[in-house]
Amino acid sequence: MQKAYPAIFEREANGLFAIDFPDIPQCYTSGESEADGFIMAVDILNIRLYELEMNGEPLPKPSLVENIAPPQCGFVTMILGDTDVYRRRKKSRSVKKTLSVPEWLNEQGEAAGLNFSRILQDGIKRELHIAE
Repeated sequence: MQKAYPAIFEREANGLFAIDFPDIPQCYTSGESEADGFIMAVDILNIRLYELEMNGEPLPKPSLVENIAPPQCGFVTMILGDTDVYRRRKKSRSVKKTLSVPEWLNEQGEAAGLNFSRILQDGIKRELHIAE
């Protein structure tokens, strides 16, 4: 489920950005730069929306950006949260898969101490263009 909420970005004296979502309780973060702040804002928004959903709490109605006064050293913008994407990434329980590799390759991989599961996961993510 996608939902956008206003976020207040405020540059602090130390150069960091403090980010607050006024419509969502306990939803705030910070970033080392504006770009990092956007990444952190998406992350915390998804976490908090997911927590609200899992607790059966209603999601707050988003305020209009124009109704929020921007800070003197900052701005207000909308941040898009997607709890479906967050939920899929959170569901990281391992699922057993049966696969086959040539015996010689298995022996060499084991001798080298390879983690076959990690290599398979990395390969699937690469094929699906999933970045972490």
